[in-house]
Amino acid sequence: MNASFYHAKLLSLNTINVMVFTSMQRTSDDIYFFIVKDFKIIERCTPSKSTSMNNVRFVEIKLKQPYEYGHHYEVFIPNFGAIPLDVSQIIYFEDFDKMFYYDGDDLGSTYYPNHTNFAIWAPLASDVYLTLYYSNGETNYKMKRSDKGVYRLDVKGDLKNIPYQYIITNSEVARVVNDPYGKGISLNSKYSVVVDLNEIKRKIKFNNSDLNKTLSESCIYELNIRDFTIDKSSDIVNKGKYLGLIESGRKTKGGHPAGLDYLKFLGISHVQLLPILDFANVDDANTDKTYNWGYDVTHFFALEGSYSLHPEIAGERILEFRKVVSELHKNKIGVIIDVVYNHVFSYESSLFEKVVPGYYFRKNNEGRITNGSGCGNDLASEKSMVRKLIIDSVCYLIDMFDIDGLRFDLMGLLDIETIKAIQNAANHKKKNFFIYGEGWHIPTGIPSNHQASIPNAFKMDGVGFFNDSYRDILKGSCFDLAAKGYINGDYSYVDGAYFAMLGSCVDYTFNRRFLNAGQSINYIECHDNSTLYDKLVHSLPDEEDDVRLQRVKFANTMIAFSFGAPFYHMGQEIGLSKHLEDNTYNMGDRYNMMDYKVLDKRFEMALYFKDLIAFRQKVGVFKSIKQDEICDIFHELNKVDNGGMRIKVHHIHTENGEKNGMICINPSNQTIYFELDDYYDVVFSKGGKSPHEMYCKHVTQSPFSIIWLIKR
Repeated sequence: MNASFYHAKLLSLNTINVMVFTSMQRTSDDIYFFIVKDFKIIERCTPSKSTSMNNVRFVEIKLKQPYEYGHHYEVFIPNFGAIPLDVSQIIYFEDFDKMFYYDGDDLGSTYYPNHTNFAIWAPLASDVYLTLYYSNGETNYKMKRSDKGVYRLDVKGDLKNIPYQYIITNSEVARVVNDPYGKGISLNSKYSVVVDLNEIKRKIKFNNSDLNKTLSESCIYELNIRDFTIDKSSDIVNKGKYLGLIESGRKTKGGHPAGLDYLKFLGISHVQLLPILDFANVDDANTDKTYNWGYDVTHFFALEGSYSLHPEIAGERILEFRKVVSELHKNKIGVIIDVVYNHVFSYESSLFEKVVPGYYFRKNNEGRITNGSGCGNDLASEKSMVRKLIIDSVCYLIDMFDIDGLRFDLMGLLDIETIKAIQNAANHKKKNFFIYGEGWHIPTGIPSNHQASIPNAFKMDGVGFFNDSYRDILKGSCFDLAAKGYINGDYSYVDGAYFAMLGSCVDYTFNRRFLNAGQSINYIECHDNSTLYDKLVHSLPDEEDDVRLQRVKFANTMIAFSFGAPFYHMGQEIGLSKHLEDNTYNMGDRYNMMDYKVLDKRFEMALYFKDLIAFRQKVGVFKSIKQDEICDIFHELNKVDNGGMRIKVHHIHTENGEKNGMICINPSNQTIYFELDDYYDVVFSKGGKSPHEMYCKHVTQSPFSIIWLIKR
């Protein structure tokens, strides 16, 4: 070996390990070290331990003066030179989280008209500089270290709309980074930006709305900001933008309601928006160049710019989204945001890794950064300051935008304690705040019994989970497109379908999955995987198109008449297709947009859906979530031919008080004939709501239909 070099790592406040890579034959007695603090030698050390192997010498040295946080350190060996001291191991020191946990609410930039406060948590840093990018050039300011590893600076003057970044030095390596708590951000996320949040709040005021609905009383409609408004077949002006979502009076080319008016027409209670927190891979200024759903989130406080009319002005996207929520609330529609707190696309390039190297990301027993999602590295939500980051983001979204709920992407990657802490913080701010997510059990670096996954649902009362067993029982596996379920011809699932309708919280055929039906998000289609229509094409390739659409209506009806929270994906009500593609996260408008031409063609299906949702609310029984109440309401099941069910129902709300009745379900392509024990009013049939004076004792039930009967 012709060259010699070495590496020094802090193992404890009093211990440094030095690895010397050299071919020189030296003993431990002839090596000594100088410790350099803030560029001055403070002590000379000799090895306390030394071992050698294959031209590598491992030397342990003990410090007389313990390491002090917030200072520059180097190790100098005469005739070898000086190297920075690697302090990254500090995050694994015993009680690190306790020692450096900061519970304040002032991280980020806080604007005042004549000064701005800056604060960033960087406990490993030897120094932090704030860079302000004024119009006439940039200026660097040295920040002061305070308690708990927080660096602070108060800068005089009016800094509104001034871009800024931090230069953080960890282990003597300086990196430029945006503010992890930054609310304002520049075009394409180049800089954090100081914003006047109070001014924005004054422009759009909220009354802290509470829609007074529980999850089981809701009807959730999932959409993407761009997808819902981008189609040229409507007269929405601000297509693909935040404000396009709230334009009133917009129509399709066929004269039917579009955009906001379509949401009002359907009668849904909440929209679930695909990610709106700042994400990569879409050019804010050239939004038609690339397409992405936004699950590669980069900032947890700043909003996405590609949906803004003025992404170059940091405060505008904040103002625009406040307008969106305000207008939706005026129309009695709640807003749920899809959040990605579980992973980043690449930890190496993330701002979190630059601020506190190694801290924010989870490692397995081998010391590898975990990638449970399969699409990026997992955040270590179990660590106190990662948990605080997530909770602070949630609280900001509620306080700033008055949102009504959160849908957690791959929630099973997060830990139960974090989800409970979020639930507690959110419910202190809004009484009926929704918290639900994907509870898949995913291998990651925390014990299985700590994961916020469906197997642990009994530990998380009030938290909802996407019910994948409901999905697969009704339509067949989403990973085997040819597989069939109850709605597409496999009638062996009849008992499973009843289990699903009970909110998967009653022991019937299967062991219950949830504490109560309020935890079950009942869905067949979402943004992921194939649409319901496309699944039917794959599983029933020879079926006529009009028959498939009957099955779509039938499936949507099953969801509406199940205990739990009904969930529908945009366009599911009219059988939209992704042209037989499934993973369309970056495939563009053709595969993902709300196709208003199809709405014009199938408007009858939208009318049926409208009546369906209204009827669910009217009968009142599905707000119940407790096991005993559900078993009392769905009083008795009778199975009939071709997978049919007749369910006796108690406590149906009518104008004349509570009454008993029956739900008749025919999933087959055969007509069913049967007689009743008495005369019944038909209050809901395949065509939607029925005249109250319509009554019968003999029933002819058409294929793919669900009928509600109330005893006279």
